[in-house]
Amino acid sequence: MQIACVILAAGLGTRMKSGRAKVLHPVGGVPMIAHPVRLARDLDARRVIAVLGHQLADVQAALDARFGAGTVEVAEQRQQLGTGHAVQQALPLLADFEGAVVILYGDVPLLRLDTVRRLTEAFAAAGVLACVTMRPADPTGYGRMVRDAAGALVGITEHKDATAAERAIGEVNAGIYCVDAGFLRRALATLENRNAQREFYLTDLVAAAARVSRVATVAAPPEEVMGINDRVELARADALWRRAACEQLMRGGVTIRDPATCYLDADTTVGRDADLGPNVVLSRARVGDGAVLEAGCVLRGATVGPGARIGAHAVVVGAEIPAGGSVAPLTRIEGEPPSEGLTAC
Repeated sequence: MQIACVILAAGLGTRMKSGRAKVLHPVGGVPMIAHPVRLARDLDARRVIAVLGHQLADVQAALDARFGAGTVEVAEQRQQLGTGHAVQQALPLLADFEGAVVILYGDVPLLRLDTVRRLTEAFAAAGVLACVTMRPADPTGYGRMVRDAAGALVGITEHKDATAAERAIGEVNAGIYCVDAGFLRRALATLENRNAQREFYLTDLVAAAARVSRVATVAAPPEEVMGINDRVELARADALWRRAACEQLMRGGVTIRDPATCYLDADTTVGRDADLGPNVVLSRARVGDGAVLEAGCVLRGATVGPGARIGAHAVVVGAEIPAGGSVAPLTRIEGEPPSEGLTAC
């Protein structure tokens, strides 16, 4: 099955109260939009299209710097007329594409590859459309998943358009879809904005799909599909990302003395049997097998060879410590400053 990914990232992000586009704010030390792009690449997507609007040139430049010029194709959404309208802007780039279109978001950085693979498998079984659902503690503001008496999904009703009975539904839309490309083109052409927001809702695709086929759903934890709207949610997402990254390293054979105070980014690699002390900070670092980083070390754009030891509170920037080497505590070593954003997360 051929896959194309469309990443919606055109919003203003006004609640961030920032002069920088929301999707350029970092999660795991990289622009949050880099995470869905990496996910698309891990899916072996044939096409990756970002729908951009606010600060388009800046976001495109960041994507080109990280993934290579032209790797991520760009469609422009000049007016913010809803998610359905956003996907419509990508359709000219998919005019000849036949296969599955996975719709992701530039401000949803914690989505896991396993979940998206389950989504594409559910789509393959259903044939027209599959979507991700969740059950948050408070469903206010989310579209409700409306099912018939037999449990089949028949549509999604946005919160502002929902009746009291529909608002009582706890299962809500996460906004992530896998949809047949041909059906997507036909259905988007029929979207209307007769709703409280006067927007073209992507959620209307579900009712259209339910009229011709079974619509499949895949459940995900709310934390995994959370969207980032402000700095509080940004900090929460970053903490969740770091926790997951530390757990993955530890399961892979790395000792982390205090995971709660280990700060690392998506451009860092750590070898097996490495030992990381409390309050270690790693940015675009390469740590070899069996290396020891004592408490408070800071590595930025640095390479630490296998078996090397970095003393407590040492700072290494843009330098290479050879295998078996050592750096005394409280030492600062500087080499070439690390380049920004050139490694794909």
